[in-house]
Amino acid sequence: MSYQIVFREKGVIVSFEGEINTQEIIDANSKLFGESRFDDLDYQIFDFTGVHKMEINDNQAKILATLDDNSTIWNSKMQVALVDTDPNHIKEAIKYIDLMENTPWKIRIFANLEEAEAWCRD
Repeated sequence: MSYQIVFREKGVIVSFEGEINTQEIIDANSKLFGESRFDDLDYQIFDFTGVHKMEINDNQAKILATLDDNSTIWNSKMQVALVDTDPNHIKEAIKYIDLMENTPWKIRIFANLEEAEAWCRD
């Protein structure tokens, strides 16, 4: 497992490291969606700053967006902060954000965890 999930009072931080693929993101999401606390969360922070290789293509980004779109049924007020500085990862994150555009979730990309946490608290 190349990720860690830490629940906070109003949200959750999922930190990834090393080499990851779409399935690991899906696994982390599945754990979140299966938690009774998910319905009451205000934010999710996905921290990819520890990732040195990420394998996600356009089709896989669509799968992630579809799963998340379906999850808006249980929690429509979610803020999702994606933390990353790698240009290739950011390119894929933008595709995901575009696919989630018509959902109620607010999603942004940040260069560091502190900025992401500040946005989520506001």
